[in-house]
Amino acid sequence: MVGESMPGKREKNQEIRNFLTVLATAVISAILLVSFFLYSYSPSGRYEARNTLLDPSIMDQINYQDMHPGTGRRVRFYFDHIEFSSSDLKNGKAKASNIPLEAYREFYQMVSSEYSLNSINHEVEDYFFKLPYTVLTIHMQTSEGGQESGKVFQVVQFVPEDYFRVQLHGSDRAEWAYFYQQGLYRKMIDLFSNSPKL
Repeated sequence: MVGESMPGKREKNQEIRNFLTVLATAVISAILLVSFFLYSYSPSGRYEARNTLLDPSIMDQINYQDMHPGTGRRVRFYFDHIEFSSSDLKNGKAKASNIPLEAYREFYQMVSSEYSLNSINHEVEDYFFKLPYTVLTIHMQTSEGGQESGKVFQVVQFVPEDYFRVQLHGSDRAEWAYFYQQGLYRKMIDLFSNSPKL
């Protein structure tokens, strides 16, 4: 009787071990899969600049519905202009000018293959709160016109230390993707300052 029950007991133990192995493999696979998606698609993941910046080839096709900043009604918005703003440390004045789409296209090609930085320390964040400030903003307009009919669609900030950051959409609070390209600040200032003004 004892001899007959031992093989049955062994088979049962083997089945339990097999089940636990399959269960552990499934749990580990699920954890790895979730980690991959969190890394790839969450704000803590890395972004390619071409996926965060507005693509210049589609700017004139933008047509979306959103709340009018003055009336609160839902209206259609379309691309209006690109503005380059900077402060001058020498005379303490700020200047802003509209730049042509061609200049933005050149900037986009210059940085589109860059990947965002994995982690940002406080020193890098602090760069963006000091003078001089340099900002590129993409503006939208509604056909209803009137006061307060425009909207800022995207903000890109630059600092002399060659970092730049792009404001991300889809969140109530401001979130940024940070990038670095050696020598970018000087190239960007030359590009936008020497572009024909609109």
